[in-house]
Amino acid sequence: MNKFIKKINELSQGDEVYAVGGFSRDLFLKRKYNDVDLAVNKNALKYSKKVAAAFKSKLIALDEANETYRIILKDSVVANIDISLINGKTIREDLQNRDFTINAVAFNLKNFENFRKHVILPNKNTLKDLKSKTLNVISTKSFKSDPLRMLRAFRFAAEFNFKFCRKTKCRSFQFKEF
Repeated sequence: MNKFIKKINELSQGDEVYAVGGFSRDLFLKRKYNDVDLAVNKNALKYSKKVAAAFKSKLIALDEANETYRIILKDSVVANIDISLINGKTIREDLQNRDFTINAVAFNLKNFENFRKHVILPNKNTLKDLKSKTLNVISTKSFKSDPLRMLRAFRFAAEFNFKFCRKTKCRSFQFKEF
């Protein structure tokens, strides 16, 4: 995995590249990961094209308007690399726009080998929720901004054996806007 990450870092050429979301979460939980989630500070398409070319892999646009791309890998340590433009002015702002505290964790990919020492946690509950296996929404807007997050909540509960915190349970079961 270190060689794989080193290759991705070499392609950044000064851009800020962060490991985010499920990849960072799974590293903390010491779970097997099938994909790598990255957020870049500028031009996600250009960076995605470089990574796809370097790995001789297929690039798919998941959401061109928000610069979100997937690279499908063959015969690699992971199946996919998802690359998106940072959602906000900074990585901290991006993390505050995510769905659950367990996914609001990041580190600069250059610090992969010592990620725990360089972790970015804008939400004070992230590590506590990871440790206690609790699903906790980041904000009151989480389900309104993306109703599919409710389905993700149930998937995470089943897949990780996490429990809902009261706040998340109330928001998911009382959501009325579609």
